[in-house]
Amino acid sequence: MPLFEGGVFRLADHRGQVVAVNFWASWCPPCREEAPELEAAWQSLRGRGVVLLGVNVWDSEDAARQFLQAFGVTYPNGPDPQGRVLIEFGVTGIPETYVVDGGGLLVARWVGPIHRTQLEALVRDARERVRER
Repeated sequence: MPLFEGGVFRLADHRGQVVAVNFWASWCPPCREEAPELEAAWQSLRGRGVVLLGVNVWDSEDAARQFLQAFGVTYPNGPDPQGRVLIEFGVTGIPETYVVDGGGLLVARWVGPIHRTQLEALVRDARERVRER
């Protein structure tokens, strides 16, 4: 997936890390509610084997970039204009957050706005699942 800040995000490049994927749009009120929570979680988890990826859907690139700037979002984000990533994950609405464990398995799905403590708990659970295998 191309990233707004340049480059490409490939899930396979993050093998061994927990990856949380959040689907959002700039016009979505619950997405605006969770944006500061996601950034706080990212600041807490980054550098600890966790990657947070934002996937912008059903939106214009300009509106998405304004949203990212307004909320001071620093974790990787990219557009999904054709909805390929959205379809692959089975997204039914936004916001939705998915957690992929270090082995590449989808282990959690959260529908609706997520808070920092909830995301951190999902990440902890994903780490435990890998250890148990």
